Amino acid sequence: MGFALFLDLGIILLLAVVIFYTVMLNRRLAVLRASKAEFEQLFSGFSQATGKAQTGVTAMRETAADSGKLLDEKIKTARGLADDLTFLLERGEAQAGRLETAIARGRDKAAKAPAAEAQSTLGAIARSMADGGAAAAAPASNGQRGAALSKALRDMR
Repeated sequence: MGFALFLDLGIILLLAVVIFYTVMLNRRLAVLRASKAEFEQLFSGFSQATGKAQTGVTAMRETAADSGKLLDEKIKTARGLADDLTFLLERGEAQAGRLETAIARGRDKAAKAPAAEAQSTLGAIARSMADGGAAAAAPASNGQRGAALSKALRDMR
């Protein structure tokens, strides 16, 4: 009986250990089952978020493609305008050069014209004085002659 009793006590002890571990395992499985519901909700939310993200990415790609096309059109237009502006700038520079040349010529003529006019006026006054006032181009009175002489001298400066 001694051996059978020790054997029964050993089996009882092992069964107690098995029951203890079974209870522990049952608790962990209950936590896992509760977590499973949470995980399902989490994965469901993740799936929905992934779907929304995919839709958003698709919309962004379409928007980027449309923006790219619009940008290409704007760049083409800008290049055309830049070419036009370059052409107009070159034409404007050529016109400015011609205008500067014409202004320089006009200034030269303007600088020479008063001196030539003054010399012709002085020549007319000198002829008038030599003729004794009979020339048609000379002023009639001495006051007018003096004024004409003064003007001629001022123009020469």
